[in-house]
Amino acid sequence: MGLPLEVLLLSLNYIQVLWLLGYKKYFSFRQVIFLTAYIFVQLVVYYVFRDTRAVNLLIFFVVLEFYFLIRFLQSWILAALYFLLQNTMMLIAGLITWDSFFILWIRQAITTEQYKLFDDAAWILQQLVLFGLIMVTKKISAKYNIFESVSQLQKKYITQSILCIALLYSLNVIRTISLVQLQIVKFAYLTVMSLAFTAVFCYIIYLISQFYQQQQSIRLLSQKSFQEEEKLHLANEFRHDYRNILVSLSTYLEQDQIAEARKYVSSIVEYSNSFTESDDFSQVTAIKSPPIQGLLIKFLESCREKKIPVQLIVKQEISEFDITINLLDFIRCFSILLDNAVEASEGVERPLIEVTLDIHEQSTLIEVRNAYEGSLSISQLLKNNFTTKKGHQGKGLHIFTKLLKQYRKASYGFDLESGFFVASFSLPKSE
Repeated sequence: MGLPLEVLLLSLNYIQVLWLLGYKKYFSFRQVIFLTAYIFVQLVVYYVFRDTRAVNLLIFFVVLEFYFLIRFLQSWILAALYFLLQNTMMLIAGLITWDSFFILWIRQAITTEQYKLFDDAAWILQQLVLFGLIMVTKKISAKYNIFESVSQLQKKYITQSILCIALLYSLNVIRTISLVQLQIVKFAYLTVMSLAFTAVFCYIIYLISQFYQQQQSIRLLSQKSFQEEEKLHLANEFRHDYRNILVSLSTYLEQDQIAEARKYVSSIVEYSNSFTESDDFSQVTAIKSPPIQGLLIKFLESCREKKIPVQLIVKQEISEFDITINLLDFIRCFSILLDNAVEASEGVERPLIEVTLDIHEQSTLIEVRNAYEGSLSISQLLKNNFTTKKGHQGKGLHIFTKLLKQYRKASYGFDLESGFFVASFSLPKSE
């Protein structure tokens, strides 16, 4: 394989991984467009000006990838994971196609004519193998929620991630040099080392993701158990007083005190609401995404501590496939609306927050309502640095709108309805 074809193949590999694996999860739409344009410019420079130094532009491409990953994800370990997956898939695709046939030719297991015959079609086969590897990787990641779990890790693992990337590319460079120098045994050892390193790293990531999901499940079960214990305690108290309640009610009726009886029944209904109301933590289980579950658990705990009534309604089961924007952006948008609702409810005489998640025919809808007092101006709320709360910077809703504007088919809205401030956003169904 000549240098021009090798440059073309590397460029196609990067573009394919970028769009099929990186888009939405690891890179924003604008970043993907910019990186794709960079690759095409590099190819034009190489083929039009016939300058072999243009190959060095691929090094800057990798640097740009790393910069965009850190900026978009704010996670070093996810950046390391992406580089590892990208390198490994390209390594395996090349090993199955170009490298194996090149080694067979060097070992004289196949003739030069056979090798040249394969050379004409191998780039198509290599791209097909890479495509298959990307699809398998995406399915495994989706099945075990690896990306979502790792994205929620609080520890940054900066040193470990940098060492991982440095070791990865060191092995890559030495491995390539070994093949060029026809040191086949050394090349084989380095290939095994690279694959083993990938396997160990991915297994550790898998263990971390499993641990995170188990911790999330334990936390959710603990909260549900605590809530059920509270309800059982109240129900036992109510049962103990049930006979006395009925006697008191019958006394009102016997004395024709209808108004007092109605008032008394209303007080009974209000008292029993505390253990007959819907179980919000059971609603959380209908969301099959640990990071979103964690966000809602934290929100419900905060509301309970501040004695803010909450109604959480999840009308249909929601999975990660219904979240069609980057999960980190979704978490940030949702948390901004929840935080704003909690802060706005703290000074209200009769606070109430209603959170609804639903799936429609063409979209996933998230709506947060909170009771408010006084006058509100939506246009003022959306201004950067505007706030009604002392000590706050007023950037929440401004950041919320800025994040969603990155996604062309995502929409959002704000409204005032019967004493409630309503904030919502919707995501298009995945095609």
